[in-house]
Amino acid sequence: MKKLLFFLAFSLFISDTFAQGVFYNDFDYSFMLQIHRDTISNPNCIWQIGKPNKTIFTEDWHERGLVTDSLNPVPANDTSTFYFGHARNHGGPYGYDLLFDYKLDGDSTDYGKIEVSPDGGAHWVDVLAEDTTYSIYWLYNKPSLKGSTEDWNTFEMNLTAWDMSSNMPISLNTDSILFRFTYITDNGTTPHDGWLIDNIIIYDRLSAVSPRQNNHLISVFPNPVANQLRINSKSNKSQANVQITNIMGEIVYENPFFVGDFIDTRQFPNGLYLLQYSDGDNIATQKFVVSH
Repeated sequence: MKKLLFFLAFSLFISDTFAQGVFYNDFDYSFMLQIHRDTISNPNCIWQIGKPNKTIFTEDWHERGLVTDSLNPVPANDTSTFYFGHARNHGGPYGYDLLFDYKLDGDSTDYGKIEVSPDGGAHWVDVLAEDTTYSIYWLYNKPSLKGSTEDWNTFEMNLTAWDMSSNMPISLNTDSILFRFTYITDNGTTPHDGWLIDNIIIYDRLSAVSPRQNNHLISVFPNPVANQLRINSKSNKSQANVQITNIMGEIVYENPFFVGDFIDTRQFPNGLYLLQYSDGDNIATQKFVVSH
C-alpha cells in the first residue's frame, strides 16, 4: 500500500508551468521545481529547506538551501529522500541536463544517491551505478557522492540520449521525468552534517543539436549587482547569444549578437535572475541577484 501511495504522490506532482528551457530552484527567490519530502518511506525524513547552522555547513550559497537537517547532525542508520517531477510543455523531447551545487560531510560509507524515472515511477535508474547502461553522460568528471567535500562541488549530468527510446532497456516517456535524491548513513557514532544542496537547474534541450552545457565558460560579477553586470567569457567566438530571465521565467533581456562585456541592470527590479550565454558550441547558465 505504501508503494502505491508513493507512486500516486509522484504522479500528482509532475508539474511545470513555464515555457522556458531552464527550470531552477535556489530556495531563496525561485521555486520552479516543487520539492517533496518522502515521509511515507521515512516519517522522520530529515531533509529541510532552510539556512544551515551546523558544524561544517555554517552557510549556504546565498541564504537557504536543501539540507539534511538545518541544525542537527545526521542520525545513524538513516535513509531520507526528497523528490520532484518535471514535465515538458513544449514539443520535441531531446533530453535533459540536471545541474546543482552541493557539499558533503560524512564518513566513507555515508553516501548520496540520485535516481531518475522516465515512466512515472514504475522504473528507477540509479544515475551513478547505471550510467553506462542507460546512456547517462557527465559534462565533466563523473562525481562521487560519498564521504566529504572540502568546498562546493557542481553536479552536471546529461540525458541527451534519452530521446532515443528505442535504445533504452525500459519504455520511456520523455515528456515527463522524476528525480529522486536519497542520503543514506551508516551506524557510525561520529557526528556529521550530511548533504547540502543548492541551485538545482533542469535544462530542457529544445533541439537534438543543443550546445554543450559548460558553466565554466563565463563568470558574472559583481553579484549582487546594482547598475552594471560584467560578463567575463572564455569563449573564442566574437559574439554570443545572451538571454536573461526573471524568476517567473519571463525574458527581461535578449541579445543574439552580444559582443560586449557588460549589461546595464539599472532598470531591473530587485530579485534573482538567470543568464544564459551561448556561443553556438557551448552554453553557460549563471545566476545573479539585482539589489539596488
